[in-house]
Amino acid sequence: MASTFSNVGIELIPSGFQSGTWGDTTNVNLQIIDRLTSGVGTITLSGTTHTLSTNVSGSATLSDGQYSVLVFGGSPSGTNTVTISPNTSQHVYLVKNTSGQSVVLTQGSGGDVTVANGKSAIVYCDGAGSAAKVTDLTSTFNFQPLDAELTAIAGLATTDGNIIVGNGSTWVAESGATARTSLGLTIGTNVQAYDAGLQSISGLTTSANQMIYTTGSDTYATTGLTAAGRAILDDADASAQRTTLGLAIGTDVQAYDAGLLSIAGLTTSANQMIYTTGSDTYATTGLTAAGRAILDDADASAQRTTLGLVIGTDVQAYDADLSAIAALTPTDGNFIVGNGSAWVTESGATALSSLGITASAAELNYNDITTLGTSQASKVVTADANGDVTLSQELTAKSYNETYATVSSSSQSLTIDCETANVFQVTLTEDVTSSNFTNPPSSGTAYGFTLRVVQGGTPRSLAWPSGVKWPNNGTAPSLSSSAGQIDVFVFFTTDAGVNWYGFTAGQDFA
Repeated sequence: MASTFSNVGIELIPSGFQSGTWGDTTNVNLQIIDRLTSGVGTITLSGTTHTLSTNVSGSATLSDGQYSVLVFGGSPSGTNTVTISPNTSQHVYLVKNTSGQSVVLTQGSGGDVTVANGKSAIVYCDGAGSAAKVTDLTSTFNFQPLDAELTAIAGLATTDGNIIVGNGSTWVAESGATARTSLGLTIGTNVQAYDAGLQSISGLTTSANQMIYTTGSDTYATTGLTAAGRAILDDADASAQRTTLGLAIGTDVQAYDAGLLSIAGLTTSANQMIYTTGSDTYATTGLTAAGRAILDDADASAQRTTLGLVIGTDVQAYDADLSAIAALTPTDGNFIVGNGSAWVTESGATALSSLGITASAAELNYNDITTLGTSQASKVVTADANGDVTLSQELTAKSYNETYATVSSSSQSLTIDCETANVFQVTLTEDVTSSNFTNPPSSGTAYGFTLRVVQGGTPRSLAWPSGVKWPNNGTAPSLSSSAGQIDVFVFFTTDAGVNWYGFTAGQDFA
């Protein structure tokens, strides 16, 4: 008859078997019993899983799962799930976790127990097969688990009047005043100190539209307070209070004035006016319709109009130059010209010479352009309202200059405004991920510009607009790769910037 094995792997020898060897089997069984009763096993964990065997099927063999006390250590990489095998084995364990990670004890689908790092527990496995469950017996015990904060409280002296307060790391005993400060309840700072007057106010029974007032030292009562009363009390000064009452001096009531008092004492009748006879003293005199008309005029010019004395219409304004001109003889073809001291008459040719004009009449007509902003044969060039000049024929110049502008990138974006120059320079201080050529002339007009690119302290890249077409099958050139080097590129368009043709003029200039 073959041996059988107990729940925890103890070999049960049938009678008459293992003659001469049963002692070895018995010793292994006794070692298993020793582990079951008082054995402490150190279980070294790694990774996130571990299998804990309680017996080895078919032989009396020692295993880590036979220990009664399990001390988990090692260096697991995260929460470690320990599977107790087989799932039909019943066992009670005292567990201590020092692994640095949480340990999950499982045997089947019935339930698991998690032992946090630094904590201990007493658990049992019910061995129910695939539905086996691990149960935490510690959680059912009726006692307070060890807690460092409770230990700190237990060590405090029970001094009369002290209060237990957390200081951020542990519990300490503080006197009432200190505890109030710690709790943010300092009397006179955080909470109101006792005051007899405030106590009197707190005892009042209030209702809407009332105010409190004193009836004695630290004694208060209530009285009615209307909206009108609140309006007066809310005013900043006496002037504002008078305004609230509709008694603003100079607006609602007349301010005292000695002159006004004198006027108030006058006896008046129709068609009179008042006038001063002394300081703050007034009298009356007659006032006709004509007099009122003059007095009603806004200024001297209107008064002259009323009187029929308009200068330049009714009367001639005096002017020495006009007097001198009036004395001149108006000879046909003569011009009036100032000679520096007086006005004189001169013939047309003499007058032009006096004005510093040496051109003939035909030459003066060179400026007689029919339409602003156009070019005409034998006429001078003029610009339109936008400042643009258009020529219908060739331009011959002794020297031709182009406008130069320095541009910079912002937030990795570069814009070339074609209206501002024909030669541009940009110093790259960042990688430019987008660029744009704006405001080219309208389609049918050719426009070109030159761009000088300078590498800053660190070589940067520059993304060209999608509309730029490059030679060599459209391959955009690479920029120089050293700080301070200069590349020169030339671009032109004939279709308002829909297509730009780009060329490398030169690279790697020092």
